[in-house]
Amino acid sequence: MLHASPKRPGSPARLASLLAAAALLLSGCVYSFTGGGLPPTIRTLAVVPFENDTPEPVLSTDVQLQLQDQIPRKLGVRLADQRSAHAVLRGRITRFDETTPNFRPNPGPGERVDVLGRQVNITFEAEIYDVRGDRVLWKGSGISALGNYRPDVEQAQAGRARAIDEMVQKIIEGAQSQW
Repeated sequence: MLHASPKRPGSPARLASLLAAAALLLSGCVYSFTGGGLPPTIRTLAVVPFENDTPEPVLSTDVQLQLQDQIPRKLGVRLADQRSAHAVLRGRITRFDETTPNFRPNPGPGERVDVLGRQVNITFEAEIYDVRGDRVLWKGSGISALGNYRPDVEQAQAGRARAIDEMVQKIIEGAQSQW
């Protein structure tokens, strides 16, 4: 009587199955979704300086430079002049403040409070406008971006930079969520 022998680990069928599984796994690791971002008709974008309603004079310039650095890579567009761009990114910075959310009070009378952390808060509104399609592609208002820093080891500029980074990220995420 003949018995079917189990397939050995080195058999051609088993090897083919393992190779196919490995190919699927590897292709899954390098595959990425390219969805999101702006419509394919938007290939160029102008980043207009944000209006600045705060007492921080260079805040608008700092935001614009960071947007110009990040937007092309993250949204797959080229920067262009406002007159020739397919779309325009514009906005307004409505609030800038710095608070102390993390502190330790000292128990003695007349003693100072230990400041453990400070926070920069930037509130803004922004929109991406399709010039040729004459429509708003994305709009956000009342958006807050926070930047925390430790005043014992960092300058306030570190919190400001983190808040601007978060602001730029929120604009990019907003643009990507629409498509």
